[in-house]
Amino acid sequence: NGNLIDFNEAILKPGEYVPEDIFKIKNIKKLYYDQKARDDVLARLNKQGFVDRAEVQFRRKDGRPYDCLLSLRPIAYKEKPCTQAIVQDVTRLKEIEKLLWDTRERFLSLVETTSDWIWEVDRTGGYIFSNQKVKDILGYDRQEVIGKKPFDFMPPNEAQKVAKIFRKLSKSCKAFSGMENINLHKDGHEVVLETSGVPVFDEKGEYLGYRGIDRDITKRKQAEQDLEQNN
Repeated sequence: NGNLIDFNEAILKPGEYVPEDIFKIKNIKKLYYDQKARDDVLARLNKQGFVDRAEVQFRRKDGRPYDCLLSLRPIAYKEKPCTQAIVQDVTRLKEIEKLLWDTRERFLSLVETTSDWIWEVDRTGGYIFSNQKVKDILGYDRQEVIGKKPFDFMPPNEAQKVAKIFRKLSKSCKAFSGMENINLHKDGHEVVLETSGVPVFDEKGEYLGYRGIDRDITKRKQAEQDLEQNN
């Protein structure tokens, strides 16, 4: 019936209670911030016989909610059928999660508004991320780029030259900048890009690929050629 018959002191801190408060509450349903959440948890318990790490909110002494992961198991306690609850306070984890999500959203917003093509490739050179700026530069949607390699968008001789450079970079795992390379736009005309990148590693230090930026310098290169011809 939800009557509290025993608890440890860990129940006190998240809700800022003292033992006397819990004794007065008597029934667990008064600790739930949303009674519908309790109904849903009990329905799961009745259906499958247990509940693992259900996300619920409990009520603090002052009425404010705090986030929890709730696990339930049927047990025998003093020879009576009861339900054991294990509650993990994850309020701080939720706050960190929200902060990380907000940071990610700001980062993605910046990535999509920049004038440069931002990308990431795996250790084989295949694109695993691209912002939509590639559409303005090469005429391809980002979905058309994923899975392909930079060399797939280059004339044959340029592709061979850049692939050789990439193999050396992958072996040394060094950052690079200002590498000029010729690409073919989706409509066939040539685009000159200036590429910079840094190696990416996992938490164990294993090389994963490169993350970098491509900048369209076609107009600049054309202007340089025009100036050279005029001179």
